[in-house]
Formats: sequence, structure tokens, C-alpha cells
Amino acid sequence: ARSAAQKQQGSGLTRKMMMKVLLVFVATTAGALEVSVSPGGSVVVRSGSLVLETVDVFLGNLSASGGGLRLEGGPRSESGEDVLGRFNKTTLEWNGMDTAVKAYADLVVFEQFFPERIVKPLNASSSLACTGFPLFRRPSSKCFAYHGVFPAMGTCDEATHQGGLPLVVYDTEGALVFSSLENHKAQHAATSKDWVGAGVKAGVDEIPQGWTQRFVVVEGKTPSMRDTFDAWGAALREWSGSSDKRRMANNAYRDVAHSGLGFWTDNGGYYHYYGPSDPSGKNNNGTPTATTYEEVLTSVKRSHDEAAIPFRHWQFDSWFYPKDSDVSAGGGGGAVTNWTAMPSVFPSGMAAMVSKNLGGMPMIMHNRQWSPVSDYVTQNQPPGMEWLAANGAAVAPAPLALFP
Repeated sequence: ARSAAQKQQGSGLTRKMMMKVLLVFVATTAGALEVSVSPGGSVVVRSGSLVLETVDVFLGNLSASGGGLRLEGGPRSESGEDVLGRFNKTTLEWNGMDTAVKAYADLVVFEQFFPERIVKPLNASSSLACTGFPLFRRPSSKCFAYHGVFPAMGTCDEATHQGGLPLVVYDTEGALVFSSLENHKAQHAATSKDWVGAGVKAGVDEIPQGWTQRFVVVEGKTPSMRDTFDAWGAALREWSGSSDKRRMANNAYRDVAHSGLGFWTDNGGYYHYYGPSDPSGKNNNGTPTATTYEEVLTSVKRSHDEAAIPFRHWQFDSWFYPKDSDVSAGGGGGAVTNWTAMPSVFPSGMAAMVSKNLGGMPMIMHNRQWSPVSDYVTQNQPPGMEWLAANGAAVAPAPLALFP
């Protein structure tokens, strides 16, 4: 519960009276971006003819539109500066969470803050998120979003498993990108018939006291879609601390994975689940194959050398190691039982394959979740490791101990 002082803050206006005030906060930037926040919590972001307008806020099954989520304090305005630049911030206090809008020169940050621990926030207004802010009215402009474990562009009016963000709204004059700003695996996109938005991922056991979930809307500096995405990426890197110029100068492109050409066998590659380890028994063209990976990849390496293709590393995907259940034709399913090459894949073994057949080429190795019946769990390896096992997966509390 909030303190009496917190509840008293802003009590000079009733909710009805506050709604009669047109705007309490307007931030006009050096560019075209304009942000306005009403006393009732509605936010409007304008960039030229593009408009994003919030229409609701929810926490579990409580929503502002339904009356269950009530304003208890604010709006409270303040100014400041952080790694993204100078900002004007407006905060509103609800029963159970605070929402805030921070307007910068060419981006807007939306914050959800939880002053108290929330246990099992069930019965949410969305099956994918248990909280919602911002929730934008379904855009009338052209838009698209990214969906899937292997992201691809798709519809912008529907959230899917691991999909729905980033969301891009655009026209011939410019674009806006909406996404999470941090804690990316703790959030999820959400939709209804009235809005598209995001919040804390549904199904969490609890939201800790003091937790903040942040999202961002970024405006491009030109009508170019590429410039807009560059600006969005720069904002995320700046916030995470990875854009420090000295650090980038010291570390960028120093490893073989980023500094040179690589040959990958992951999802989408021709040799993804190719050969006997493919449960369908067929390669990507649907023709039967009886060739081991060792034979075929040795031939591939030879062809690369003959064509003088300067590959600097290779990647082995999830096809090389044993799993605890069947794998689909696309490679999905099954947890790792032992992170070594199956004899049916590399009869000579991984070490011989890499050192002899591939000339010691640096390798990138895929690994998915550990199986609760993996050799490492059942044999308590490495010694003393107390694995955390659950249905379908196991977690090593000290993962670096697996790779001495």
C-alpha cells in the first residue's frame, strides 16, 4: 500500500475535474516529434502525419477503462537528463503501479513501475502480457511487426508467441519504431480489438517490488526506413551501455564471428538437418540421402577451398548432438542430453572432424536447453553442481563451470 503522503499527492483535483483539463504536459522537440499527456493518462505521440495514441492501462484484470485501475496521484512533471539526453517526464500513480512518459528530442520512453510486489498477476486483459502500458489505438497508417523465434515481418495488429515487436508505423514522410527498451525477455507484446501494446510477460509468478519495465518509441531523423532503424538501434545501445565509443573501438569486430565471412548450417541453411540425423530422412529438397554430415561437410569444405571462398569460421547447429525426444523436420523439439557429436553425424568424432577435415576452422556451436535427464544432471556433473530441473528443461546455476 502507498503511504498517506503518496496518496495525498495530487488530491486537489478529483478524477472528474482532472479529465476536464485539456493537457498538462506538452513536449515539442527540435524535430517533428510531439508528445502530449492528459491528466487522465492518455498519451499522444505525433510525428508528421503519424499518430500513436494510448487508449487504456491495465494491471492483471484491472483496467482504467473498466474502472478497476484508479488514479491515486499525479500527474507529476519533472525534467532531467540521462544517457539518452534531456527529457521531460510525467508520472501518474495507479492502484498497484505507476506509469510514466519521458519525452526526449526524437524518442519517447514509456515506463511501468511497481512500488509493491505483485504475486500471480493472473486473469490479465491479454493472454501474452499481465500488464499493459502503452496500449496504442490500432494504427490507421501502414505498419508491420516482427514475429517468431526466427523473426520475420508480419502483421502489426496481432501479438504472437515471441512476436509483435518491434512494431513499425510508417508513411511516405517518416516512420516510428515501438519496442521494449530493456529486460526484453520479461516483456511481451499484447493486442485486443481496440489496441496494440506491451507489458510484463503473462505467466510470471510475481513482479518484484521496485521492478521497472520500459518501452520506447523512436522517430527516424529522415523519411528513410533504414535511418529510422539505425536511430532505434542507437537508442537501445545507448541505454544498455554498449555504444560507448571507446569500448566499441576496443572490441568491435575483433572475433572471427563478426570480422569475417562464415558458413552456417542453421535454420534456413541448406544443410540444416540434412542427412541421417534429419528425422524425415530427406534433405531440404525432399530427396532421400544416406550421406553423413562428416562426408558431406568435408566435400563442402573442399569446394570452398577450390573456389577460394575466404570463410573464417563455420557454425554447427542443433543437428549434431543427442536430444531427449524427437525433432521436427524444422529442427524444433528435444532438449540436450549430451553436448557431443552423435556417431551418426561425425563417425570420426567432433575433434577429428574439425581439426582434420575442416582444417582447424574456428567453430560456432549451437546449444539449446539442457534436458532434465541429461548425462550432466543424472551424473551430477561437474562435481558438486546442483542442477535446477523442471519439466522439459534443466538449468545450471553456475553455467561457466560446465566449460572450464
